Amino acid sequence: MTIPFKILNTQSIYREGSLDLVSEHVRLPGGQEVTKAVLHHPGAVVIIPQLDDEHLLVLEQYRHALRETLLEFPAGTIDPGEAPIDCARREIEEECGHRADDWTELGRIHPSPGFCDEVQTCYVARKLSKQSRARDVDEIIVVRTTTIDAITAAITDGAMTDAKSIATFTLARMKGIL
Repeated sequence: MTIPFKILNTQSIYREGSLDLVSEHVRLPGGQEVTKAVLHHPGAVVIIPQLDDEHLLVLEQYRHALRETLLEFPAGTIDPGEAPIDCARREIEEECGHRADDWTELGRIHPSPGFCDEVQTCYVARKLSKQSRARDVDEIIVVRTTTIDAITAAITDGAMTDAKSIATFTLARMKGIL
C-alpha cells in the first residue's frame, strides 16, 4: 500500500561511496509537514550457500559498527547497473571462495525501512565448486561449514543475531528449500 505524500525539499547531508543520507521535508496526506532522514542504499543480496542436504557455509565476519564478529551468511552491496543475481554470484566467490551453478531466489526483504530504502534480494546457492577468491581488503572473514540444525540452534540461542541472515534462513525454511 502506498500512501500519497509530497516531497517538498531534499538535501544531501552526507555521501560516502554508494550511500547517501538525505533530509527530506515532506507534506503528509493530512497536510502536516515533517522532516525525515532517509539513507539511500543501492540494494544488496544475501546468500545461503548449500553444500548438500544438511551442510551450509556460514561466515564469521567482523563488523566494525558493532565492534564484534557476527555469524552470518554471505551478503553484499549491488554495484551500479549490476543485477542482484550477478551481485550474488560475485559475492559468493569473494566471501566464500565458491561458485554456484544452481540459484533459487527466495524473495526480497527491507532490513531497516524506518530510515533506509535498502532492498535485499535473498538466495540459496547450490552445486558449489571451489574458486579462488579476491576478498575486499576491509573484510575480516572466516568461512565455516555448518549444518541446518546448527543454524537453527544458533538463531534460537542468540549466537546468530544478524537480521538479514535470520530472515533469509527463515524464508528458505518456510518455503521448504532447506
